[in-house]
Amino acid sequence: QQAIDLVTGPAARRAFDISQETDSVKARYGDHEWAKQALLARRLVEAGVSFVTIDLSHHGASGTWDTHGDNIPPYGGIWNGLRPLLPVFDHLITTL
Repeated sequence: QQAIDLVTGPAARRAFDISQETDSVKARYGDHEWAKQALLARRLVEAGVSFVTIDLSHHGASGTWDTHGDNIPPYGGIWNGLRPLLPVFDHLITTL
């Protein structure tokens, strides 16, 4: 019951309700799927969650978490794998 309350209780509902954020805060995060997840992660931490994960698979260059291995297009190797992702990472991390 405690686990159900933790996930479905009022604090969780408030944390998951990103519509409560101002337009200016949402604009700072951006419209990218990762940015929306980062905003939600921040809200969850503020609500007391001690560990969150952001799914970074919603980008054409991030087919895997390992972007520095074999140079297999579109996401292998440092140049092919990280070049398109670093601007998104940079924005995401600095906004958080």
